[in-house]
Amino acid sequence: MSRIWPWRNPAARDWTVALALLALGLADIAMHPHSKQFPDPLWANYAFLLAGALPLGLRRKAPATVAVLVVAAFTAWSITMYQPSQQSSFEAFLGMLAAFYILGADLVGRRQLVVTLAVVVCTIPSWLLALGYGNSPGDTIPALVFIGLAWTVGYVLRRRREQLAEERRRADRLAYEQGRLAAEAVMEERSRMARELHDVVAHGLSLIVVQAAAERRALAQERSSPEASQAVLEAVEKAGREALAELRLLLGLLRRPDEEPSLRPQPSLRHLDQVVDAARASGLDVELSLDPETLAALSAGLDLTAYRIVQECLTNVVKHAGARRVRIDVHRTARDLEVDVHDDGSGSGQGLPEGGHGLTGMRERVAMYGGSLQAGPTEAGPGFRVHARLPLTGPLTSSASPAGP
Repeated sequence: MSRIWPWRNPAARDWTVALALLALGLADIAMHPHSKQFPDPLWANYAFLLAGALPLGLRRKAPATVAVLVVAAFTAWSITMYQPSQQSSFEAFLGMLAAFYILGADLVGRRQLVVTLAVVVCTIPSWLLALGYGNSPGDTIPALVFIGLAWTVGYVLRRRREQLAEERRRADRLAYEQGRLAAEAVMEERSRMARELHDVVAHGLSLIVVQAAAERRALAQERSSPEASQAVLEAVEKAGREALAELRLLLGLLRRPDEEPSLRPQPSLRHLDQVVDAARASGLDVELSLDPETLAALSAGLDLTAYRIVQECLTNVVKHAGARRVRIDVHRTARDLEVDVHDDGSGSGQGLPEGGHGLTGMRERVAMYGGSLQAGPTEAGPGFRVHARLPLTGPLTSSASPAGP
């Protein structure tokens, strides 16, 4: 599209300006040949016009060279073809404006200062010649003012472009940093979940290994068990040990090098009273609705996930929401475990609590079980609500879990 429409392409815009100035000059010379403005020889006027107009098309490639060539060509045209009582060529004046605009817009630093001074020196002879032929300073000062304005406009536009480019770079860096921090938060939360699940699964496998080993020994002592049963139990024990070793090897890589494995049991919904009491001690009025039957037959991982969601919601409310009351409702339906936390605060309590990553961590936990999470300000008045739905038969829950309480 930029090749079809010239003004979308910077190089095409430059050549459009150059050709427009050339066409204007050719038409002016053709309309006023052999005049005081374009005296004989006529070919010299065409030559100076071509030398001054065409370089403008190459402005992007060599702005300093183009500005010097344009000023030199039009200055030489004014000096060589000048006649008393002659009006200055309008095309030469436009070329001067374009050249000084290029100096302000395309050059920077010391190079801009040096080239601009050199170009100004080149124009001095033409102004002195005009004054020597009786032109008053009032005739030349407006032209100098317009030339200075052309340089100033170019300089201001260049500075504006640089500021916009710097703002875009800052925005890109900010977006990159935000994306990096979000990715790190996700990875760290996944690592935390993996460590917790490692402890949960490792505990279950350890029980399998211990029970299988005890049963094998009992059968061996009684000598009343068929050999086939003993072989099966040996296979169960061996498989359990191998699985436990591989699980520790793989998931243990997710632990930090300086972190010791936790020997404490993982928390569950049965421990919510401790979290609620801590929130109440901070002055928060917490109402907890948790049916004991809800805890029946929940997998350890699902139980832990629901506990962490409530824990992080309460931490957010205490630290950031400015709420006075919080209602927590944890219940089971036929297919899901639902967690609902509703506060009456400002709705801005989405900080990053210690040990977690706020909504980022909650979404990761819920997504791991194939559930859904809704979080946002409540429609009816102030407050913030977090609602999580965790399928009882999700990817990591046991398919043997009962459908209801």
